[in-house]
Amino acid sequence: MPFGFRKNGELRLDITDFHISVKKRKKQKEGDKDDGSLHPGLIFIRSKTENDFQKYINSVLDEQSCFFGNYIAKSNQEGYDLQNEHVATGEDTQCTLPHVFNSTENEIFIPLNQQYKNKCLNHTFTSNAEAGLYFLIYQICSLKHNSINHTDDNDRNLPRIRSNLVLDMEYHNIDGLGRKSFLTAGEMPLPRLFLFLSISYTVLTFIWIKNIVDIMMGRAGFLNGGDKPMVQAIHHLMSCLLVLKTCSVFFESVRYHFIRVHGHAELWSFTYYLFTFVKGAFLFTVLLLLGSGWSLFKPFLNRREKYIILIVLILQVIDNFAIWMLANETEGERFYEDWRAVLHLLDILCCVAILVPIVWQINALEEAEEGKDKDAGENDNDRESARTLARLHLFRSFYLMVIGYIYFTRVGVYMLASMLSYQHTWMRYCFHELGTMTFYVVIGMKFRPITEKVYEVLQGEEEDELDGLEMELEFEEIELANKR
Repeated sequence: MPFGFRKNGELRLDITDFHISVKKRKKQKEGDKDDGSLHPGLIFIRSKTENDFQKYINSVLDEQSCFFGNYIAKSNQEGYDLQNEHVATGEDTQCTLPHVFNSTENEIFIPLNQQYKNKCLNHTFTSNAEAGLYFLIYQICSLKHNSINHTDDNDRNLPRIRSNLVLDMEYHNIDGLGRKSFLTAGEMPLPRLFLFLSISYTVLTFIWIKNIVDIMMGRAGFLNGGDKPMVQAIHHLMSCLLVLKTCSVFFESVRYHFIRVHGHAELWSFTYYLFTFVKGAFLFTVLLLLGSGWSLFKPFLNRREKYIILIVLILQVIDNFAIWMLANETEGERFYEDWRAVLHLLDILCCVAILVPIVWQINALEEAEEGKDKDAGENDNDRESARTLARLHLFRSFYLMVIGYIYFTRVGVYMLASMLSYQHTWMRYCFHELGTMTFYVVIGMKFRPITEKVYEVLQGEEEDELDGLEMELEFEEIELANKR
């Protein structure tokens, strides 16, 4: 995975049991020898951003060329052996792995051969010019006739090459207090950032729960403008969501702290992913219930809404399993990219599912408004239209807020991250969490406990609609029985 090195950052590589096996294919002629044309190696390439590196690697792969072909071409022209090249860095004299540091391009090339049973490399980035975002690439180049490309060869006639090595890597930076930090340069502010966010969510959770407790104790909540506000079941679920969000952000701060100190945090990572899973399921469930109007405007869920919630919960289980698998894979591996694609697809499906019950509510309210304009009297028409229009305005604004939240966190933040330098990638998490916090606050104010009379009127309308629905179902059952 990429790692951003600051000044005085250090990398250490331990390579053991390196081995290459070449198996000739049946169509390959006996006179063809490929052993001498194989050049395995590791190379650290510096890039400004991950997008720039991806463009570079795609161009190299399209050309079917070697990442370190210029080093091999130079060795062939100047007549020296890269295997014996060594640039001493650091104070560890036992690390004698031959390597070449290109001070112009700030690249580190490490040629490999069968003799490396146990070798190591230490390199310190001693200046700001050497610091940057580095990517590690392992490649075996098959070169013939001192040429990098081999497009003239038939791929079916090329030998089958297998390699094996054990690579142990350690990256670390030095923070402002002179302490060793195993976090990449762009993640070093994250422990403090998530700690501040957890404190902020704690304050919001305290305000929300205190308001609910005051209302249940018979006092007017300080977030409400009317008399006798009414606490519904959805408000308790929103309280649980805030508690889970606070815990997940706090444990993310703890997780990054232990990664900074020790380089790993298995226990805290498990705790963080557990709370993230429960919080994610709660978030989508609460949004779906709010979109359906459950407990606020009606005491029931119809069959379609129940199916939507069930599907979203199943997708959340698969989604969090994909997150766990992604955390245990290495970036650049095939399974990493596969699980990343699954994660992205499931996230989009969950976001789309949130909008479905909101759209159903908006359509139902628009149809109800059109029907009341035709059937009701003048006085009744004004009163019923005002109620329906108020609910219609609430759900339309809720729909726009959800669309804005999804677009900002799934599109806007990633577009911003693609433009950030390697030292400022923490801003991606900052903007994502600030957008999420703003969304929580706005939704909380929109659906906070309100005057009891409003709920009584709206629930009365829903009960009439439910009675009408039950009568229609009974009428359909009678018709089916007569037909039989």
